[in-house]
Amino acid sequence: MAEDKKRYNAMESVLQEINKKFVSLTDEDIKRNNTILQSILKLITEKIKQKDTLFKEMFSTVFCGGSFYDGLRVGKPDEFDLDLLLNLPKALEPTITTSNVPGYVHVQFKGYANFMRQKDLVAKYEGIDKLLDTSQYLDTAKVLRWMQSVVDQALNDFEKSNGRVVLETPHGVFYARVCRGGPAFTLKITNGMDVDLVPCFIFGKDKWPANGFKKNPVTKKETYFIVPKPVKDVPGVSTRYWRLSFQEQERLIIESKIALKPALRLVKKLRDTMDHKAIASYYIKTVALWQASEKDVQYWRNSLSYVFMNLLKEYQNCLSVHKITYFWNKNNNLLQNIRSRETVTNLSNNIQRIINDIERHPNDPYVVAKYLLTKPELNELRKNLSDECELLGAEFNNLKIDEASPQAQASSNLLVLGTIKISDTMEGYKRYNGLECYLHDINREYISFSKTQTKRNNKILNEVVQSLITKMKQKDALFKSLYKRQFYGGSYYDGLKVGSPDEYDIDLLLTFPEDYKVEICISNVPGFVHLELNKARELGKFCEIKNNHRIYLDTKKVLQWMEGVIQRALNDFEMKTSKWERFWTTLQRKYQVGNIHVKYVKGGPAFTLKIYDGDEDDDCCQIDVDLVPCFLFKAGKWPESPFKPNPYSNDRLSDFFVVPKHATVFPTCESRYWKLSFQIQERQLIKNKGRLKPALKLLKKMRDSMHSDLIASYFLKTIILWEVEKQDTYFWVKTSLSYVFMHILKSYQQFLSEKQIPYYWNNSFNLVKTTCNDEFLYDLSTRLERIIKDIDKNIHRDPSVIMKHILTPKQYHALLPETEE
Repeated sequence: MAEDKKRYNAMESVLQEINKKFVSLTDEDIKRNNTILQSILKLITEKIKQKDTLFKEMFSTVFCGGSFYDGLRVGKPDEFDLDLLLNLPKALEPTITTSNVPGYVHVQFKGYANFMRQKDLVAKYEGIDKLLDTSQYLDTAKVLRWMQSVVDQALNDFEKSNGRVVLETPHGVFYARVCRGGPAFTLKITNGMDVDLVPCFIFGKDKWPANGFKKNPVTKKETYFIVPKPVKDVPGVSTRYWRLSFQEQERLIIESKIALKPALRLVKKLRDTMDHKAIASYYIKTVALWQASEKDVQYWRNSLSYVFMNLLKEYQNCLSVHKITYFWNKNNNLLQNIRSRETVTNLSNNIQRIINDIERHPNDPYVVAKYLLTKPELNELRKNLSDECELLGAEFNNLKIDEASPQAQASSNLLVLGTIKISDTMEGYKRYNGLECYLHDINREYISFSKTQTKRNNKILNEVVQSLITKMKQKDALFKSLYKRQFYGGSYYDGLKVGSPDEYDIDLLLTFPEDYKVEICISNVPGFVHLELNKARELGKFCEIKNNHRIYLDTKKVLQWMEGVIQRALNDFEMKTSKWERFWTTLQRKYQVGNIHVKYVKGGPAFTLKIYDGDEDDDCCQIDVDLVPCFLFKAGKWPESPFKPNPYSNDRLSDFFVVPKHATVFPTCESRYWKLSFQIQERQLIKNKGRLKPALKLLKKMRDSMHSDLIASYFLKTIILWEVEKQDTYFWVKTSLSYVFMHILKSYQQFLSEKQIPYYWNNSFNLVKTTCNDEFLYDLSTRLERIIKDIDKNIHRDPSVIMKHILTPKQYHALLPETEE
């Protein structure tokens, strides 16, 4: 059985890429449209309440239904289903009876006569009698006419422009028109959103339908709805038929089943690409509901490729027997709505041919892509997956792996980075494919951040920093003469940030006057140097002059000077209150995001600006920006042995700088020590390495979840730098994320077991020795070893084991289904 589960692993990465690029919705689109939608809906419902007292009395809430809110939407987030939930007065004694059409019920008011004798209730629910037929049944046609009337009255109260309603919201002005179709009133909004408003009535567990309907399997959701959806070709009064809706229960049934949603979206994508218009999305969802109820939780932790193929086969089987049984009532065959059996047969045969093709070529990752994607999409997919490979140039396709050849070694008097055998055969690269979908999910849900938030923060950040630098140049002539440019450093700009994009590192790069000669002297602290100048003059206030007349640049004096320059610059901006240090009025006008406040904090070599887009005590956006003064050097000043030589000759990539950061322990004269920074070279070394960055971010996420705070992010980055030196580009580009992650996890554990992470640029320096004692390193190494063994042991039986090791316990347990009472 384990082999069967691995059968489709070859197409795992392609399915993940398709889900990401062509099926899943972007966070930016979801957030933007949802925000606009909620503001428009609030406007309209409030206006309807003002116009109709019956609606005001019966209205309960809005239920956000449909595929978008179920997380099953395929394509753009431009269609929304919103149910306006209404409560019927209990005094009417509404009674549910099952009809002769499976899935539909009648609602009759047994207490109607008594209700009409109570004047206060009649006045409160004025007009409710107009929603009933002569036998006191709730009438779908009358309810829809009433709802259309109140919607029209509400919209007539808004201004009009070219026949469209003008809706003014905090997020802009939108124009809409109303269309009627089925049970819904569709708002067509000018930004391309279609919003279906559906009037529904709520019933509780005491009214749960009987006679063939499934008992409620989700006890914590006791309510269901009825919808005025017309039914065709029925005897008697057709307007008495109300369709049942168990959306709340269905949402929870498919929730927390890890691979179900992406698999279901892929089947829907296949339906769309093959143009199978006769198959409604709810039919495919119903196939998934049956599988969700029949299979245990463990099953949904299998790979996406395995779950997708099983769902596809089950879907085809339903088509082959011309039956998709309604989940809530087995007497209802959903496919009976498709009158032509030939149509269903053709669809079944079509899907079977696709399955047969995949089964004949399970090791061809693209065999499934040609059915899931349109031709333009397929070409885009091939280009996306091949672009990284082109980094190897024209020789890439002829590259051969010498599996027996040893890896390059980097020797050190602390540690010999020995040969790590990647794989005896190519099968080794596939060993961890079962983890692939889980790692992509973790990256998407817990590591990546919203592009909208990022863009907004960048705009605010750049404006604040540029304004400050301009003012600093005005206030200090020496700063103006020394300042060269800023360098956007740190994990955010390296593409390695884990968590919210709210912390930024910006280095203010300074250069020495042209007539100064500066010698970089290797210190007795690895990674740190002294800067010896040939004279003091205008830089005299930064210098320490020894008895032997040797002049050294002093870190403390440089930091004191920089602090003074920043303070004088800030003093030139408008003050708000004593609570806030500075108030930047220019930003409010430019970005219309409200008041931007800046607080100033000093720490280490950095000067931190805390930027808020609102009052500090409010739930506002906060950005922390560390400004670090650095001195810039060209390649000619590159430090000599034991430092590595500069790997780049390009002028732009050969620059490096020194930072006034204190080492943990200084023998003497601590203000004379400057830390070397090779950020430009490090960024280039990890650039265009395919799986490297997502794998490193996963490792950082695991470090955070394990509360291994003593392991700095730079330590993990250093491990990656050593791996980059050892592995060729093929390793990072062509192997799966799961394999790369497990490889660097094992490398991390190996370094810790040796109690050493050599500094990449000077391997005589052990990074972990500065912050971690041997006992901590041993304990952490042992924990990681247990984790690796657990993953290896369960890789085929339960690949979701990776999630409990990378996520926090709270995050992991939130994914597990709750036990029903």
